[in-house]
Amino acid sequence: MKTKFAFIPFALAAALVVSAPSLSQAATIGDAKEPGGPRAEKMMEHLDANKDGKISREEFEAGRPGGKDDKFADFDKNADGALSKEEYQAMFMARTQKMAERTFDRLDANKDGKIDAGERQAHQDAMFKRLDKNGDGSITADELRASPPKR
Repeated sequence: MKTKFAFIPFALAAALVVSAPSLSQAATIGDAKEPGGPRAEKMMEHLDANKDGKISREEFEAGRPGGKDDKFADFDKNADGALSKEEYQAMFMARTQKMAERTFDRLDANKDGKIDAGERQAHQDAMFKRLDKNGDGSITADELRASPPKR
């Protein structure tokens, strides 16, 4: 059992690092040096359903968490048009499970269904290197703000 729970602190730490730029209110959607950047392109590709180069309100709502296609009704168990705390927690946990599965797949470099110490260390080393912009062996708040989330 101990092995299964060893991943949880790492996943929480990774989620914090990934969300740090959002928490710091980074000014751009993509790369800090290039407004918009690759994240903006991915967002456009994902949300622009009719590929007209624009994201309509309908496309935005349909493609975003909490949007029309988010299966809100699936979690509104009593069909009152609102989510109770328990219903919201169920929806949140379902999303968290999907994120954990994607993260696991990314960390399991050899695709054997396990994350070994080497894979975990390689991921941590790569993440630290990506965040340590100037390569001085430490990460400053400015470096965190300048690092767009990697998905």
